[in-house]
Amino acid sequence: MYMHVVSHEQLSYVPLFVHIRYSTVLFAMVDAFNEAQKRWCETLVSDPDLCDAVAFLGPEGHRVPFIRAHLASLSKPLRAALYGEFREGCQHEIVLKDVNAEAFDVMLRSVCNLDPKLTPQRALHALQAAKVYMIDDLEKYCQHYLEDLNGLDCTLILQTMTTAAQLSLELPVEVQKTYWANLLVKSTHVVDSPAFVEAHGSIMAKLIKMDEFEVNEETFWNRLVEWSANAVLKPSLLGPYADSTPCTDPKRAKKDTEDSNDVGSNAHAHQGAILTQMSPYIRYGTMQKSFFVDKVRKYLDRGKSDAIMDYLLLGRPPRDLHTEARGGLKERSRSARNEEKLTFSKLVNDFPFPLPWIPCKTNPLKL
Repeated sequence: MYMHVVSHEQLSYVPLFVHIRYSTVLFAMVDAFNEAQKRWCETLVSDPDLCDAVAFLGPEGHRVPFIRAHLASLSKPLRAALYGEFREGCQHEIVLKDVNAEAFDVMLRSVCNLDPKLTPQRALHALQAAKVYMIDDLEKYCQHYLEDLNGLDCTLILQTMTTAAQLSLELPVEVQKTYWANLLVKSTHVVDSPAFVEAHGSIMAKLIKMDEFEVNEETFWNRLVEWSANAVLKPSLLGPYADSTPCTDPKRAKKDTEDSNDVGSNAHAHQGAILTQMSPYIRYGTMQKSFFVDKVRKYLDRGKSDAIMDYLLLGRPPRDLHTEARGGLKERSRSARNEEKLTFSKLVNDFPFPLPWIPCKTNPLKL
C-alpha cells in the first residue's frame, strides 16, 4: 500500500474548516470517554454484585455493601481495620457508628473520583467522619465548601448552622466566624430569608442579644412571632426555648388568630412563653405605639407592658429593658470585594470562645 506523507509545509495549506472539524471530533471523543469513565465509576459505588465487604453505619447499623480496597485507600486507620488482623479484616465487615449513609456515600464517591454531591448536610456529616478517620484531604475539602457555601448565601448559612445544632455537630472555629460575620453584615437579608423561621433556637437566642444585628425592630418582632409558632410545631428547632413555661394567665394566653398561625391554645400559650423569654432583648423604644399595643403587649406581663407604655407615652425609661435602636457594626466596609472575603478583626480573633460567639455590648464588634 502506498502512503502519502504530508509535510509541515503542505499541512499549512489544509483548509481551516478541516482543522476545526478534526478538533470538534477529537473533543467529542474525549467527552464521550469521560462520560464512560463516570459510568464505570458509578457502577463501582452502586453495584452490590461487585462489592466484597459490608459496612454497618450509624447507631442504627444501616447495612451498606462496598469495595474494601476503595475505603481502605482513604486513610491508615481504615486500611488497618479492613486489611489488618482485626475482626473487620477477617470477616470483611466494618462497624462505623460515627458515619451515616450520607457521609459514607461522600467518602466512596470521593475515592472513585466522582462528584461527592455535597450539600450543607452531607458536608457536615462527611466533615465529622473525615476527622474521626483522619481523611485530611476530605476534611479540608468539606471545610472549604462550608466556608464558601455558594458565595456565603445567608439562607444556606442558616440552614447549615441549624443542621449542625440539631445534630450536635461542632462547626470549625473559622467557619463559625465566617458565618456569624456574614449574618451580621447581611442582617436584613437574614430576617427576610425563608430559612429564618426554620432556624434553630440557639441561633435566635444569639441574634436577639446582638447589638450588632441591625434590623427594623418591628419586622424582627413579626418574624420572631412566625419563628416561635413554627418552632412549637417543630420541637427540634426550639433549642434553649424547649423548657419555656407556658403563660398561666388566661388573659395573656388567649388565642389571637392573626398572630398565632392557627396553632391550638396550648401551642399558642407555649409560643407566648417563648416570646416572653425573648422580651428582655427586644428594642421596644424603636417601635410605633400602635404596633406595640396591637402586636407586642399581649406577650408581656403587666409590669413590663406598663413600663414600656410609660416610656412610649411619657418618655420614662423602663428598668432592665432596651429602648435604644441596635447600633449595627462599627467600621464596616460595605464594598463587594471585602464582603466576599469577610474576616473578623483582631479583637474577635483574640477573643476566648466558647462558640457560637456572642458579641459583648461593652466591646463592640468591628469588621
